[in-house]
Amino acid sequence: MLAIVPLLRLSGFFDMPIQMQVEESIERITVQDGEHQIAGRMDLVAFNLARMNVNQLAFCVLIIEFKESQIDALAGLPQLLTSVHSALEQQSLVRGLTTNGVSYRFMEIRADAPLQYRLMPELNLIDLDRTVQILQVLKAICRV
Repeated sequence: MLAIVPLLRLSGFFDMPIQMQVEESIERITVQDGEHQIAGRMDLVAFNLARMNVNQLAFCVLIIEFKESQIDALAGLPQLLTSVHSALEQQSLVRGLTTNGVSYRFMEIRADAPLQYRLMPELNLIDLDRTVQILQVLKAICRV
């Protein structure tokens, strides 16, 4: 989680009207999909306090799922999808990020029928150009 904090700060996620919440303040989420049940907790959520969703709650800007650096960032995708699914009850589009601190995978999911999600190409902190792209994506998401 430490690797992303400077990127979040540079991209504006610690400035008003964005508010960050960590998992201690977020309830456990369970989604039932046929025979499968996925349970988990969101690691970090960014809300835009100046923008409200359909239920007059703060608009969810980004949900971030962290994994340890030895684990592939995509291992967080099931938990991220579960967290995003929960947020879709309040709004029609949610963006997510799963990361292990080196590898970054952004996604967005729309509450269309059927649900549609798009997984973006992998970005990493190893290559300078890719690091700049991570910051650019975070800045673009923060401005939404």
